[in-house]
Amino acid sequence: MTSSDQQAVLAFLDAYPQMDTFEALLPDLNGRLRGKWLSREHLDKAFNSGLKLPLTTLGFDIWGRDPESWVFESGDADGICVAEAATLAPVPWLSESTGQLLMSLRRADGIPCGSDPRDLLRNIQQRLKQLGYTPVVALEMEFYLFDTERDTFGRPTHSQRAIDGGPAVGGQTYSMDQLEDEAPLMRAIRDACIAQQLPVDTLIAEAAPSQYEVNLYHGNDALLAADHGLMLQRLIKAWPANTASWRRLWPSHLANWRVAVCMCIAVCSMNRAEMSLTMAQNRAVNCWPKPRRAVWSPWRMPWLFLRLISMRVDGFNPAATRP
Repeated sequence: MTSSDQQAVLAFLDAYPQMDTFEALLPDLNGRLRGKWLSREHLDKAFNSGLKLPLTTLGFDIWGRDPESWVFESGDADGICVAEAATLAPVPWLSESTGQLLMSLRRADGIPCGSDPRDLLRNIQQRLKQLGYTPVVALEMEFYLFDTERDTFGRPTHSQRAIDGGPAVGGQTYSMDQLEDEAPLMRAIRDACIAQQLPVDTLIAEAAPSQYEVNLYHGNDALLAADHGLMLQRLIKAWPANTASWRRLWPSHLANWRVAVCMCIAVCSMNRAEMSLTMAQNRAVNCWPKPRRAVWSPWRMPWLFLRLISMRVDGFNPAATRP
């Protein structure tokens, strides 16, 4: 453990003297969180190479099953978990005083194993830096809020209601009434973001029934932004199961009544000279055609100015045009 990490850990423990349990979280290649619980007196193991997990943990499928060929070829060797002190945060939705932290998994000699997603992103960020690029990343999380009761056909039902009391057919984009209907939950999500020091920006009602969105501020540390996105996803999915309404919150989008995560990521990785040249060359071209009808997400490689594209320049804030 470095001296700065040690100071950060001690400061966190001093701020939460009653916290006796820590969730040591390891993101696998599918974005699922694996890991272990640690008691307060054993928290240092996560920072001093004392916490081990099989390297194959990173390759579990979405159902948590071992990658059998990797297991038998490697003997299912252990790696060491390397925790990030900067990711220490309280878990405010649990009744008991609990903390969490994120880890990377490396070989027994401390060298990156080549399959840890956080180390892979860290390596990409370093390579971009060597080329003079600075990734600036912003993330947002969209989700639907469903009732626990299903309809007569066994399908999930939206929490948003129509005037007659039935499930809403259409959404109310940017509706303040819709936000106020779920104000306790939205406030809980916002307050949890603040408690975990996530750079929360805005919460809005989205286009579909019971669809909402939480935005995070952009930052010039891609790994930190990814960590924030992962923590936000966990926070959003956890809160409704701990509210009085006992509704369940699922990430969007919903297609054929199957649920999948929708995390929108905005990335700019140009240096200043290249951004000026790109803007000059593409000002007349503007962009590729708009997204496909009823999809509302970019499906080609566009450029500037149009709102419904994967890259555009903020015309209001000059600082936002710089990488």
